[in-house]
Amino acid sequence: MKIKEPLANCAKLVKKNEHDLIIIPGIVFDTKGYRIGYGGGFYDRYLREYQGQKLSLAASFQIKSTISKEKYDIPVDIIVTDFGTIYCSHT
Repeated sequence: MKIKEPLANCAKLVKKNEHDLIIIPGIVFDTKGYRIGYGGGFYDRYLREYQGQKLSLAASFQIKSTISKEKYDIPVDIIVTDFGTIYCSHT
């Protein structure tokens, strides 16, 4: 998928329970925290058992009232935008 990754000899493995915040990229978000990413489902698989806060950064044009989602999609908790912060309700 041509996703850049750190060089193996320069990276340190960090377990999910060793950090409490992850910043997740996306292309489009809704106000419930669901996102359309880059099409691999990599973050959703990682986030299934992640217990920390999930945050995304977005410009105002990336926020929509609703987007389509799949049953395996994991929403973010907070979206920081150029017009303010959205605290997402996942219901």
